[in-house]
Amino acid sequence: MRVVLANRYFYPDQSATSRMVTSLAHALVREGIETSVLASRSYHDRRKETLAARETIDGIEVHRI
Repeated sequence: MRVVLANRYFYPDQSATSRMVTSLAHALVREGIETSVLASRSYHDRRKETLAARETIDGIEVHRI
């Protein structure tokens, strides 16, 4: 099975929804489920900084737009 999670923010952002989706993604990976995340390249509280467009974090494929 493969799951794609979509949320505006994802780790390393520390907003509430980012933390919830990050936690869920890690739990899915622990269960052996291939997990990807689609998120923005921005931080919730640091508007001038951007994140990489693509990276793998603890087995989670992260795609940022």
